[in-house]
Amino acid sequence: MYKLILVSQSPRRTDILAKSDYNFRTDSVKVSEIIDKNLNLDDAIKSLARQKAEAYIEQHNYLKSQKILILTADTMVVFQNQALGKPKNSNDAFRVLSLLSGKMHSVKTSICVYDLYTCQSICELATTQIMFKNLSESEIKEYIKTGEPMDKAGSYGIQGLAAKFVESRDGDYNNVVGFPLFLFEQIIKEKGWKIDKRKPR
Repeated sequence: MYKLILVSQSPRRTDILAKSDYNFRTDSVKVSEIIDKNLNLDDAIKSLARQKAEAYIEQHNYLKSQKILILTADTMVVFQNQALGKPKNSNDAFRVLSLLSGKMHSVKTSICVYDLYTCQSICELATTQIMFKNLSESEIKEYIKTGEPMDKAGSYGIQGLAAKFVESRDGDYNNVVGFPLFLFEQIIKEKGWKIDKRKPR
């Protein structure tokens, strides 16, 4: 039976995983999140998730050979092959939301699961297509005033007030929030990793 460590400061990832039956703890690691321009976007996002796992393991070398799974993730909003990260300020949030208005974009999340017992790892990517309705200038400004866009890739949170901006979605909803639970469960099933579960209440 494996113990699970979610290496992420995202409250949304913690919340999605907490709603499952897994027993896990959270931790964090600092890495540069600069996209490697020598890779295509999918590979670059997977590379970022892997870098987080490797950096964490390097800092916690004493955990090696224990039955622990390290879980990391990285989410990007992609529009016309351009990665849209978290906004720098309210003007940047306005620019990004204006770009997405009335158009289709992709939300891509890579998750990396690293087995410290066998030193095996797997990094996979989930993609969800989102179509925004046409947004007025006043709608965008009012949304930015709420502060919700400021810590989110693509300057919006589908689980919050921006839900009303979404005209259609093709793919995993949790992926857009920041953690593709379906993909994670598919990976651990394929690898045969049994994870410690919470006791029934």
